[in-house]
Amino acid sequence: MYEAQSVPLLKKWNFDLVAYGPSLHDANSYYVIRRFKSLEDREKSEDAFYGSDNWKLGPRDAIIELVDHFAYAVVSTETLKKVGAAIESGTHSRKP
Repeated sequence: MYEAQSVPLLKKWNFDLVAYGPSLHDANSYYVIRRFKSLEDREKSEDAFYGSDNWKLGPRDAIIELVDHFAYAVVSTETLKKVGAAIESGTHSRKP
């Protein structure tokens, strides 16, 4: 449902979808990674999208009905680069 209905809608609204799909830890968990220019851009984009008729009259109810809970994480580009580098090198650090 997410891929068929939400992804095209998010793309129509010019969201930068970096990645999305099922989580490896739980068959009923899914993730979406979106990129924004700034926190302000994120807030503006999400407010416009989630307040729109495209979302409210579209897939919103069907998707929300399937959601048990949401979890969010907002990280900087620098942090994401460090994560990518750690994955590539096979190392990790406890420091952000």
